[in-house]
Amino acid sequence: MSDPMECKWAPNYEITLICKECKEYPANIIEDGATGDTICQSCGLVLGERMVDIRPEWRTFDGDDDSGVDPNRCGDAASSLLEGNQLDTAIAFSPGSAAGRGLARAHKKTIENATNKALLEAYSNISVYCESMGLTQTVSSVAKGYFKMAFVSKAVKGKDTVATIASCIFLACRRCGLARTFHEVMTITDCSKKELARTFKILSKLFQDDEAEKEAALKEAGASITQTGSLIMTSLGTAEAMIPRVCSQLGLDHKCQQISVKLMREIQRHETLGARSPNTIVGAVIYFVSHLVRDRRSCGAISDQCGAASETIRGAYRTLYEHREKLVDSEWVLNGMASLPQEAR
Repeated sequence: MSDPMECKWAPNYEITLICKECKEYPANIIEDGATGDTICQSCGLVLGERMVDIRPEWRTFDGDDDSGVDPNRCGDAASSLLEGNQLDTAIAFSPGSAAGRGLARAHKKTIENATNKALLEAYSNISVYCESMGLTQTVSSVAKGYFKMAFVSKAVKGKDTVATIASCIFLACRRCGLARTFHEVMTITDCSKKELARTFKILSKLFQDDEAEKEAALKEAGASITQTGSLIMTSLGTAEAMIPRVCSQLGLDHKCQQISVKLMREIQRHETLGARSPNTIVGAVIYFVSHLVRDRRSCGAISDQCGAASETIRGAYRTLYEHREKLVDSEWVLNGMASLPQEAR
């Protein structure tokens, strides 16, 4: 073991900045971020200039400062959802200067991009609608991407903007595997069914063609493609995706959800309910299964959650009851189907 005293006079290889005038140790040196200088506080000598500030950027909180002064040194990062290079120069002005205010207003009109203004307004509405529907940020981002594609391609030029936004949200839900019906989207966006259906047809074809081209290009490049969602979804596919959400809202357990999904697949295989709407199919299936597993829910309660009228649910249930022998698997229930009512109530 070495003696600690032997290391007392070892050389010091640390790099230390010392003022060449006062030569104090430790040095009393500061970095002035406003001027970019390195200054000795003891004698005032400037030791360095044009210093690079590596500290974090300032943050601005809306509403905290009413002076109108923006302390940020740089703007936002470029967004793929907007047009142009997004590298603009703004002219600052003093709050009390009329000439400066006029100059800044004229400059703003010169550099203002009408396309980006319309896109930003639409993106704001998409965020509000998605939040109102309880959708994830992923769905909102996909819907914004769809809206930009539709806006730039001018496929929906002259159509109602709200209908375009509603169609983009509807298609984004399908792409992300979160099925929503026309009725739900129409209720939130206050869009007419006629306009929504017309815009939906145009955009679904546009996006399908675009995705087909991208997939073909990726396959030529040798990339593997994993399909996570589809813009083409039948009414039964939409209904199957709705079941977990409606069952959760009704307080039904996981077993009821599983049986409902299995019954939905049997209905699809036998084509029992034909071309009924997804809301009606979901309501009839959940009513059927809730009585099958003896965790009963009324037609009225199911109607409130799935958005279908009680009468249409009863009509669909009668069809399911007539074909119950070929639709229900004996493994789903222990005591048979004696608990199923002949008429829905």
